[in-house]
Amino acid sequence: MLLLGMTPPSPFQSIDTLSVIRKHFKLTSNRLGDVCEALGLGGKVSTGGWELWAGCLAGDPAAWNKMVRYNKQDVALLPELYHKIRPWMSNHPVLHATGCPKCGSDHSHGRGYTTTKGGVTYQKRECQSCGGYFTVPGLVSKAEYKDITRR
Repeated sequence: MLLLGMTPPSPFQSIDTLSVIRKHFKLTSNRLGDVCEALGLGGKVSTGGWELWAGCLAGDPAAWNKMVRYNKQDVALLPELYHKIRPWMSNHPVLHATGCPKCGSDHSHGRGYTTTKGGVTYQKRECQSCGGYFTVPGLVSKAEYKDITRR
């Protein structure tokens, strides 16, 4: 992009389902098809190995049709997996200004308090829709926190 004189893209965050699965779950295989099958989301289309790739390189229409089916199935599986593991994502981008930042639900319960290394205390919330945890944007004063912990 630099060599073509283009400006940088707008800022974005990447969501890596593989890193979430590796971090939180000790599965026997972290491959998309294996994880989705273990979660009951379905499986991947079998490619048949190198022959499919060779057929695509040779321009075989049947091989290309199979490759398209294979890729469409991957595209269909990934959102299902994402929604299943979204509550486990601690660095999930904030998608909603109010309510749960992961799914937007307004149904949550307080689950204690957390204090940052800088000494700022926030209330922890658990979303009743997706099961994810988040902190509310409003600060809780130290006095309020101490008063709550004394009860």
